[in-house]
Amino acid sequence: MLEVYAHAYIEIGREIQSISQNLEVGLAPEEQLSEDETGRLRSKISGITKDLEAIDLKVSGRLLSRLYLGYRDHRPTFQQARADILNAYGIMKIELETRLFFFVPTTRAAYYSSEPCGDPEFFGEFSGLAKDLEPFKPAIHAFPSIDEDLREAGNCYAFGRYSATVYFLMRVMESGLKAIGKAMGVAYGTDWGRCIAEMEKKEASADLFFKEAITYLRSVKNVWRNPTMHADARHTEQQAKRIFDAVQGFMQHLATKLTE
Repeated sequence: MLEVYAHAYIEIGREIQSISQNLEVGLAPEEQLSEDETGRLRSKISGITKDLEAIDLKVSGRLLSRLYLGYRDHRPTFQQARADILNAYGIMKIELETRLFFFVPTTRAAYYSSEPCGDPEFFGEFSGLAKDLEPFKPAIHAFPSIDEDLREAGNCYAFGRYSATVYFLMRVMESGLKAIGKAMGVAYGTDWGRCIAEMEKKEASADLFFKEAITYLRSVKNVWRNPTMHADARHTEQQAKRIFDAVQGFMQHLATKLTE
């Protein structure tokens, strides 16, 4: 999926408007632009072309590329240059009519990530995206296998797919269940109830770390995981957010002592 901030489109429109306005004054319509004026025009067209290619407006981009090359061989008149720019602008508007855009509210955009969360630079110089996944950093380092599921959970939340968010969060929790089972000598199985029941048998003699972890798992299984597995399960944004926070706390807790 192409990721674009809205200001990119505003900047393109502003540049085109600037060119058009500048060409409305000056010499007579049939008089050629000077070498300097043609050079400045080509420079602006080059910048706009790169922006159009970045947002996948290929037709508009190719048209401006041809203008750029054409103005290299001859200097256009004011009238021709203005007509060319306005024509390119019209085509860009038509091309935009064929594009579908999604708006992600700022309250959820911070959960979106197009890159693996485990990349070395992911939690370094990111510009705001995925910032709400940063608390998972210790857990990702301790449990690398949760990377993809955590990223999918964040992306689903960003796009308002809350039941899918919970589904992927349960997969993250499952990695934690495997780690606890291994540490406690309980064989992992897809039946969470059986695994947790086996852990509970050892709970009395376990240290506080494992007791807290079992409490997390028990509440997740009873309140969230079982309903999520049913086809008619539906979750709201508020529910998904609470589950996100709970899974975060759970995985942070595990990362203090366990790894996979």
